[in-house]
Amino acid sequence: IIQQDSPGRIDYTDQYHLTDLPKINNWIKKDEVIDSFTLSEGATNIIVCKGSDKNKIFIYGEIVINNYDLNIINLKTISISKTQNGVLQEPLFNPADINLIAYLEIVDNLQREFEYHLHIHKLDSKKDFLLTKGLYRNENNKITRPNSTSYVWHPNGDYIFYITTDAKRN
Repeated sequence: IIQQDSPGRIDYTDQYHLTDLPKINNWIKKDEVIDSFTLSEGATNIIVCKGSDKNKIFIYGEIVINNYDLNIINLKTISISKTQNGVLQEPLFNPADINLIAYLEIVDNLQREFEYHLHIHKLDSKKDFLLTKGLYRNENNKITRPNSTSYVWHPNGDYIFYITTDAKRN
């Protein structure tokens, strides 16, 4: 499953043909941008972050593969509360629990600076937990992945690792 050359489409390939990702592209308007998407372990679920700036939302769907045909079923919007100036980005499934995601909220504070908040959200209970308001983001392209955030789930899903802006750097 790839996002290729078009910020408003997600395609998949069976290594021979490139095909629209069924049904999910019906949820994307022509002028909307897909910011990012994530697949669960085993590619049984997908979350797409779509929209522009403060109107970004997450769409959740289940992936079913039958005889090389890929279908997305049970599409729904994930209800996540955010701050007034918050922008949702970069959802990431927990590798051991598909009901648990981490995501980034970018908040424009009163000094016109951005704060990067890292949250964990339970999809089944809709509970949200703020981990930090000071997530480090590579805005100055100091490493190989420009504008990347610095968090990752441990493969067993019990831990999430992240770098905060509290640490002194040179």
